This record gives sequence, C-alpha cells and structure tokens, in this order.
Amino acid sequence: MPDRQSVYSAVASYEADGTLSYEPLPVSSRWTWEFESDGFTTRATEFRTEFRPRGSTEAQARGVNRSAVIRAFDEARVEALDISGKHPESDFANTNA
Repeated sequence: MPDRQSVYSAVASYEADGTLSYEPLPVSSRWTWEFESDGFTTRATEFRTEFRPRGSTEAQARGVNRSAVIRAFDEARVEALDISGKHPESDFANTNA
C-alpha cells in the first residue's frame, strides 16, 4: 500500500512588474499519496520559485510542519518577487536587461 501524508501548502504568483497575479489563499493542507510527485513530501518544509508561462513567476511552499511552511512561503515569495522581472518571456525583462 502506498504511503500517504498530510501536507501543508501555499502558492502565489507574480507578474513581471512585481504585482500579485491573484491574492494567495492561506496555507492549507490535504492528504497526498507518495505517487503524487507534485504534492507528496515527508520533509518539514521545502519551497521553490519557478518561471511560469506568459511571464508570471510562481512561489510555492509545502511540507508537514505548518509553521515551517508559513516561514518558507514568505521566503519563496520574496525570492519570486526578486526574480519576477527577469522572466525570459516577459517584455519587462527584455527592456530592463
């Protein structure tokens, strides 16, 4: 039987000019199965920032410790905001390079 874990997560998205694409939802949790590679983790926390299509930059944090995920999400948002203007698909990045 595959393992499952309750995982907390949060996500935010920024446009190239640094504005939020939408107001992020609060940190939430759901049960995930180990075969769900985009959601499952046994780590206290992990975060990532990623350039997404059409010029947006996404910040995501997830983990099994809610308070650690909140702190990591804050860190991921700062990093995403910092790099959002460097998105390779954005006109903003091309004019400010």
